[in-house]
Parts: sequence; C-alpha cells; structure tokens
Amino acid sequence: MNEQSKRNVPSEFLETAPLYVLDALTPEERERFEDRLSVDTELRAEVDALRATAGEIGFVAEPVVPPPSLRESVLQAAGPKRPGVLHYDPSLLIFRSDDVDWRPYPGTEGLYVKTLFFDKKRGYLTTLLKMDAGAVYPAHVHKDVEEIYVIDGEVELQGTPMGPGDYCRAEIGSRHNIGYSKTAALLLILSSAQDEVEV
Repeated sequence: MNEQSKRNVPSEFLETAPLYVLDALTPEERERFEDRLSVDTELRAEVDALRATAGEIGFVAEPVVPPPSLRESVLQAAGPKRPGVLHYDPSLLIFRSDDVDWRPYPGTEGLYVKTLFFDKKRGYLTTLLKMDAGAVYPAHVHKDVEEIYVIDGEVELQGTPMGPGDYCRAEIGSRHNIGYSKTAALLLILSSAQDEVEV
C-alpha cells in the first residue's frame, strides 16, 4: 500500500493489521477489525501485503536443528499461566486449586465459582461451585452433558435432597430447575460453557 492510501485508513487499524495477520487478536478485536476489513479495500490491500511478507519470512533464515532439550522447555513455558501450576505438558496438568481465587457467580447472590479447567475446543468447563446456605442456583438448559458431584453440604436438585458423595448426570438438551443449598455446600461440576441460564 502506498503512503497516500495508508493515510485514508485510520491509524488504529493500520497498527492492528500485523496482529491480525499473525492471528494475535482477541475474538472481540478480531471481529471489530474484520468489520472494517469487509468495507475497506485499502485496508485489505495492506493485509494482503503483510500476509505476503509473513509468508516469505520463513524462507529467509537458514534451517537449524534444535537441541532435544528445547521441546520440553518450550512446553513448560507455553503451559497455562495460572496460579499454583505444579506441572504442565500437553497430556498432563497439575495445579493447586487453593491458589485460584473464587469469583462471584454472575447475577446470583451466595454462589462462587472456581474454574479448574476450560476445554476450549469443546467449550466445556470443570468448576468448583461454593454455595452459601440458602443460595439459589438458576434454572438452565444443558448444551452438553452436565455432571455434578456433591463434595460437602446439603443441596436440593429437581426436588431431590443431595449430600456428600451424591452424583447427578444430566443429558444434552435436558433442563435443571432452580437448585437450592440447605447448608453451605461445595460441588464439583462438569458442564458446557454454553448452557442457557434462565435468569
């Protein structure tokens, strides 16, 4: 793109273009950039030029055989940047859940969540749910299988009392009515991040 054409594109999009080409934008930033890209031919020309340059970079350097120890150090460095991680590689994650903060459950009093793992590909969560006595868990429709294991306390789900060691499995498309905690309670929940919560 020549300098005159560049002046017609807002600087924020010119500065973001290299990050877009390298797929280094957040989903929100990417969506905003692509909205502009769909209507701006000069920005598209800049992106095409950057892609061509990026494609040539790999052929500039002489090939180098990495040392065997490099793979393990890269995997360790690329592991999840989260508190309490004791071990990480693509097949194994170990961390201390006590080092992860509780967060209030959105829009509901007396509920707190701690995410243990998020499967991005499946959109699936493994979480701990802490409930104050008398707290209400909202009704929701399951977009994937949901599993609940009561670790501590007493809760009521679908009108059924549950206590430590009790387990519930809900299939895709099923609906859970409002749940209640009779005492302070702690639950392990595996569920879809796309569940439809009825507020």
